[in-house]
Amino acid sequence: MLWLFKFLFKSYFNWTGWTVAGEIPPGVKKAVLIGGAHTSNWDLIFSLGTMFNLDRRFRFIIKKEALVFPLKNFLLALGALPIDRRPCAGHNYVEQLAQVFAQDEECFLCIAPEGTRKPVSKWKTGFYHIAQQAGVPIIVCYLDYEKKVAHIGKALSSERSLEETLAEAKLVLQNAKPKIPQNFIAH
Repeated sequence: MLWLFKFLFKSYFNWTGWTVAGEIPPGVKKAVLIGGAHTSNWDLIFSLGTMFNLDRRFRFIIKKEALVFPLKNFLLALGALPIDRRPCAGHNYVEQLAQVFAQDEECFLCIAPEGTRKPVSKWKTGFYHIAQQAGVPIIVCYLDYEKKVAHIGKALSSERSLEETLAEAKLVLQNAKPKIPQNFIAH
């Protein structure tokens, strides 16, 4: 059944005129992909189209509340990792998500550093800590809705400092043309 979903997302992505610029660097089989600017639910649709066009195994974080019938099995099959965002949940997400990389020979974990589709003044930094703990690189990606291009950036070492990583990521993401521009605050 997954092959059908892949076919549908790839077909829709291509039929609507989207293309992919860049690629996952050769030899990289595991990485944290950070995607910006996350302003719309359409970001997931075009991100799935991008990953299926790249023919890679990937996972993405989604709020637990979104996994309801009839979407639950569909989203899990596509690679969704449900997260309980309630403050009282008391989970160590960094450790849990870093363990995802140990389970597969190839895995790309997609994370939106904003953590929401609404405007935020500060990014969440879990993506950095997950990459560090898993020992995998970080790849900065973005969707350009103006030109209908999904950009895949170079791999950044997770051994760099958080400040260096954030500065480089924000430099790349300043080129993003989100679906809802007013929901993205360039930092």
